[in-house]
Amino acid sequence: MQRLLDGEPTPPILPGQRAAKPLDPLQAARAVMFAKASSMVGAIVSGVYAGYGVFLLGKLDIDVYRTRAIVCGITVLCGLALVAAALFLEYVLRVPPSGPEDGLPKDGSKSKSATAARPVRNRPDGTFPVRRTSNRSGS
Repeated sequence: MQRLLDGEPTPPILPGQRAAKPLDPLQAARAVMFAKASSMVGAIVSGVYAGYGVFLLGKLDIDVYRTRAIVCGITVLCGLALVAAALFLEYVLRVPPSGPEDGLPKDGSKSKSATAARPVRNRPDGTFPVRRTSNRSGS
């Protein structure tokens, strides 16, 4: 497992094994968005139920509140497991950085001349917003 995390090449394919198929980029992007949403939902659910569980800690002598506190604890653990699984999926589907070895600039643009181009301005010169005064008198 350490070899995989260090980026070393995988061992050769043995007879009877199939080579891994490349993942469709659109499917990978959808999986990353699903992982991002799952990690956020898991964090929110864990936080809400952890807060409710802390609220119930003072009332553990009543049987109903004790069972609810147990359910809150189980839900917090499941939410944390969801966050861990989602973060692992995001880690697995990360895009390797592009750099000089790929022939692409580090800013991710496709053309090498794009860095030398003048940046596009989206607002007029001077202070923004421009206040226009009217020189017309009520005529």
